[in-house]
Amino acid sequence: MLSIEISGRNMMLEGHPTVWEPTAFATFFGQILDDYIKPGMKVLEVGLGSGVLAIFAGFKGADVTGVDINSEAISISYKNWERNGLDMARCDFRHSDLFSDLTLQD
Repeated sequence: MLSIEISGRNMMLEGHPTVWEPTAFATFFGQILDDYIKPGMKVLEVGLGSGVLAIFAGFKGADVTGVDINSEAISISYKNWERNGLDMARCDFRHSDLFSDLTLQD
C-alpha cells in the first residue's frame, strides 16, 4: 500500500508490478491542478496508472474519465478510487490506446 499527499489530501493506493506508481511529477502536477479543478467539472486522465490524479480530481468534485493502455491499470484505478471513498458513479476508467475508446459528446 502506498500513501501519497497532494495539496493536503492524503490518498491510499494499491500498487501492481505492471502499473506505473505515482512519482514526484504527480505530486507537482496535482498541486497545479488544485487551482483549476472545480466541483462538477469533467476531467480526462490519459495514462491513468494507479489513478492518483484521477482520484485527486474526484476529491475536488470532478467526474473523471481515465484511459490506460494497460488493462491492469484500469482494475487498480477502480480499486483505488473505491478505497479512497469516492462515488463509483463519478468515474469511468477504460482500456484504450490514447483516444480509441473515447467518443465526443456535446
